[in-house]
Amino acid sequence: MAWEKAFAALRVRLVLAEAKTNSVQQRAAIAAAVIVPKMLYVARHAWPTEEIIKQADWSIINYVWKTKFMAPDHPPAGWVQ
Repeated sequence: MAWEKAFAALRVRLVLAEAKTNSVQQRAAIAAAVIVPKMLYVARHAWPTEEIIKQADWSIINYVWKTKFMAPDHPPAGWVQ
């Protein structure tokens, strides 16, 4: 429940940032400043399962490279899932 709320809150916050970020470097800076601290805070109070960790990892990668904070349907070619 806590992780669902955290992912939803991050999606709302990152939609606002999508309009102002054009480069991978900018999105990586946002991920470091917004996404990671939020997830660390939630992890202190609700220990994540392995599935949640994988979902968070793919969501961060997808946000930095493709501007959408969600796990991709299919992993990119050449990546091991």
